[in-house]
Amino acid sequence: MKAPICILLLAASLGLVLGGACNIGVGQRQSGEFQMYTIHAAKGPLAEAQIISLTFDYQVNPIDTVEITYVDINTSLQNQCSTSFPTAGFGREFQITVSTMSPVTEFSGSATVYGVRRIQN
Repeated sequence: MKAPICILLLAASLGLVLGGACNIGVGQRQSGEFQMYTIHAAKGPLAEAQIISLTFDYQVNPIDTVEITYVDINTSLQNQCSTSFPTAGFGREFQITVSTMSPVTEFSGSATVYGVRRIQN
């Protein structure tokens, strides 16, 4: 009984996988946040339909005092996607992967990154 609980806790601490939604928001909106960056990704058109994954990753400049608060993912599909991302929050970097659950010939999307500037003492 202890082994399944340990495996579940380990999986939850490493990341979360959501099935179904292709357009999601990850994180928490905060007062004073601003749009930091928009990442675009596309694959296709392909000759044959296949499962396609788009990975959005971003890291804040090491000398900047910005902290990521929210990422808004929008893709060319409305549903039938799986999305994986870290559950521990963002901080200064993230990696989010959106994959189609059914074969397609093309897939595109964008990730809009929001953050707040932290004042260092």
